Amino acid sequence: MVSLPRMATTKKKTATRKTATRTTRRRAAIRNLELEEQIARTPDDPAPYLVYADWLEQVGEPRGELAAIQAAQIEARGAELARLLVAEQELLEREAKHFYGPLARFRAARRTHLSWHCGFVRAIDGSFNPEAAAGFLAHASARLVQRLSMVELIGPPSLLTHLTTASQSDLSWVWTAPRLQELRVASWGEPTVGRPEHARLRLLHVHAPGEALLRGLARADLPRLETLSLTGLPPARARLLGPVLERLPDAAVTLGLQPGFDEGTYDGLAEVCGRATGLVLDNVGAGPLRQLSSLDLSRVATLEVRTASGDVRDTMFGELPPLPALRAVELGYPSDLVRYFRGFAHSELAGRIERLSAVVSRPGAGRALVEGRYERLVELELSFDPMSGAEYLQSARVLGGEAFPRVRALRLAPARHVEALAGTALGARIERLRVPVDRDRDARQLLDHVGRLSGLKTLELEGERVLSPEVLRGLLCAVPDVRWRPPPWDPR
Repeated sequence: MVSLPRMATTKKKTATRKTATRTTRRRAAIRNLELEEQIARTPDDPAPYLVYADWLEQVGEPRGELAAIQAAQIEARGAELARLLVAEQELLEREAKHFYGPLARFRAARRTHLSWHCGFVRAIDGSFNPEAAAGFLAHASARLVQRLSMVELIGPPSLLTHLTTASQSDLSWVWTAPRLQELRVASWGEPTVGRPEHARLRLLHVHAPGEALLRGLARADLPRLETLSLTGLPPARARLLGPVLERLPDAAVTLGLQPGFDEGTYDGLAEVCGRATGLVLDNVGAGPLRQLSSLDLSRVATLEVRTASGDVRDTMFGELPPLPALRAVELGYPSDLVRYFRGFAHSELAGRIERLSAVVSRPGAGRALVEGRYERLVELELSFDPMSGAEYLQSARVLGGEAFPRVRALRLAPARHVEALAGTALGARIERLRVPVDRDRDARQLLDHVGRLSGLKTLELEGERVLSPEVLRGLLCAVPDVRWRPPPWDPR
């Protein structure tokens, strides 16, 4: 007698699941191809999305409500933006299976690896699971995707504009993406590339380019290419650069040198380095540095030094040629950070650059960095070690000195180090501050001190935008102009 009600209940639950499945499938099938074509013509314009949102709401599709909420966020500020962000969070959680489909089970990744625009996913970072991300491309939410990072593909989505990829054996299909504007590739081998031919491509970055790819670029047809970045160049392939740059005469060029250059191996660069506007050095030792001094690098405006090798950490910046056009420097994560930063701070480069980015992974490194005086610096980006020890906060307090008399724009990470700016001359000068905020704790630490930055006009926030309603309201009303920046893999 007891079993009959249980069977009835089981049948009822099964019927409910089947009904829910059918409802989900019907919702996924709801689309208007004519309105999607209007969006495809101007994918960055919110107006056709709003027309689509109205239509979707009329037919009972929750994507219409999401599109309306996300479109309203574009112009909203303060408490109104906070209200819209909370509404977005609640709707996405309530209808998670509908909006995320096969990614619904990746609860953390779906917040950090998807970027939305007016009801549809605009960008996907597939680094958490390339196969799952590729499967998501068939879902309704990814119907209008434009930007992909680390997603394994065999062909391009119709609206694809930006692609970052690695380790794919066949890349010949990328030239069939009609809207492609930026392509970043870590080739690590010899992928099939076909003939690089595209009417719209503006930026091409290749790390560790193989011989086949370089030979392919030597016969490329890329009439609108503005930027060509070739990093991780092994010595033997330097000789292949001449035909590539001759084929692409209008592109600004960044060259990145791979560790392993020996005496005499820079000869292949002599005829092309005069084209370089950017230079990336990774673990380059004293011998190659001396050879660099004899090359024409007069057009180099940006310099990235990732590590230093041997005993050149104190002297490498003095070994470099004058670099008269240099405006921006990025200092990476070398093993002996204090000596390395001190060497840069005392070099003549420190006094004439306009932008500086550095990762501070040791408490003494910040103090070494400010031994110099950066007279022309207007933009500064400092990322301190995420460890919470008091010594790192003490290291950040060196920002309060007078090493950066003209800095007005600052990116500072993590958020707790904003405390180091409060009440300092630099804190009073900062007009634009960018800070990563991923949790309520980060936001509260920022709110405790951001009001003491008297000159602050614009606060730019990086992070998931998934914060409690109370914290969101406080954060978005902290200064008159508060903006959320897209994640770094979504190049807007």
